[in-house]
Amino acid sequence: MIGLFGGCFNPVHSQHLAMARAACNRLKLDEVWFIPVFQPVHKDDDDLLTFSDRVRLLEASLEHEPCLKVNTIEAELSGPSFTISTVRALRRQHPRAEFTLLIGADSWRDFATWHLHKSLLEETRLAVFKRPGVLSQKPLSSKLGSWVRLDEHAVSSRMIRRRLARGQLKHLFVPPAVMAIIAYENLYSCWGEKFAAWIGDVRKRLKRLPAGLIGHIESVARLSARFSAELGEDPRAGVLAGLSHDVFRIASPEENLRRISAAGFRLTPLEKHLPMLAHGAAAAAFLKGLSPAVPAGVLRAVRAPTVLRNHESRLTRALVMADFLDPSRGDPRRQTLLSQSLSPEKRFQQVMSAKR
Repeated sequence: MIGLFGGCFNPVHSQHLAMARAACNRLKLDEVWFIPVFQPVHKDDDDLLTFSDRVRLLEASLEHEPCLKVNTIEAELSGPSFTISTVRALRRQHPRAEFTLLIGADSWRDFATWHLHKSLLEETRLAVFKRPGVLSQKPLSSKLGSWVRLDEHAVSSRMIRRRLARGQLKHLFVPPAVMAIIAYENLYSCWGEKFAAWIGDVRKRLKRLPAGLIGHIESVARLSARFSAELGEDPRAGVLAGLSHDVFRIASPEENLRRISAAGFRLTPLEKHLPMLAHGAAAAAFLKGLSPAVPAGVLRAVRAPTVLRNHESRLTRALVMADFLDPSRGDPRRQTLLSQSLSPEKRFQQVMSAKR
């Protein structure tokens, strides 16, 4: 038995995942297929991400969910996305499969407006989720399907988009892997003017570096965004710290020392003994000179990896883990640590142990 869970997923959030897990467990489904809408029929799509972007976000959210899959059939059908067309196409592709259509109580309330809704009821079973604030008067007979109860949560994609547009990226009930993509790629214009200016200035400096080093830096920025989100920090700060941390990695000691001195930073004895280690301080000095002023927490995170101490900030921990676990390093042992499903605290402890 396979559950079919359609929607815009703009973006996917934790309640979507909770609904799919509940359907799997309570309806004894083998899998749930997330089916992103290709061309919405009933919804305003002014701020709708492209189909490929929404698929990428879904795939990122399901990385550790073996029973949850993404199905892109509606892109193959093209045109307006009518549920009846999708169900019929899937039945043709999988003639032996049994399908249950998963919908929210708000969709069941408006079900009579769906295209060929009576035919849809004849061709597939329904499972309907309760939704906060939706008191449907329409009964659901056992012949048609069943209600699925789960802890109600008022999170919605619309609410998330509004907060992203206001630059409020903390505690959004969005999987960290999804938040990392949103923050790294400025989806939903989440950077705002300040982060757009800071990231733009850093990327201008990055153009002076060799391609291999740029690849490492960009990879660290993506991971730093993910770990920042896991730790409850603003993932945009993770992107900025990740892009900045090695921007002066191959600059001359003289250039780095000039920047550090002008910013009023003091070097540690180890940095004085090994000037190459001062590139973090030089990057922090560069950020300090930008306008508008870069948050002090980002400066500390960029400065910290070369003088790492205990009890570092969460943003610093995110950057340290990202730099150490960057896939472009090609170290199988680090890849194993990165692929494990660990709490942020446990992952940081293991990274610190490996660094020592």
